[in-house]
Amino acid sequence: MMTRVHKFQFKRPNKSQKRSKATEPGSQPTRLAWQLAFAHRVEREIAERVFENRAAAARYYGITRARMTQLLDLLLLPHEVQEGILGLRGDGRWSVASERSVRVFLLRSDSSMIGEAERILF
Repeated sequence: MMTRVHKFQFKRPNKSQKRSKATEPGSQPTRLAWQLAFAHRVEREIAERVFENRAAAARYYGITRARMTQLLDLLLLPHEVQEGILGLRGDGRWSVASERSVRVFLLRSDSSMIGEAERILF
């Protein structure tokens, strides 16, 4: 039996070095914006018959059918809210707006939802 040994050296960035524009806070879309964009992509791929259905897309992307349904449910939000979400900027990881906080608005159907969503999310 042969064993291979690999040496890895991790270098931390020097604190005195400036951040590049791509890593500055506020320069990257939020996680919620990425998820919404992914939902639009999957929906387009299903419409173009790349995938037969949501289950096939979930298998391809390595996520559960339930998670795929949660992500595609973001497409049920009003277009005004979706545009606002896609325009959010953050550090790319966490922000005030999360997918879980948006799910509350999917359960409501009144017209005040858009104003309340903008107040809470943005």
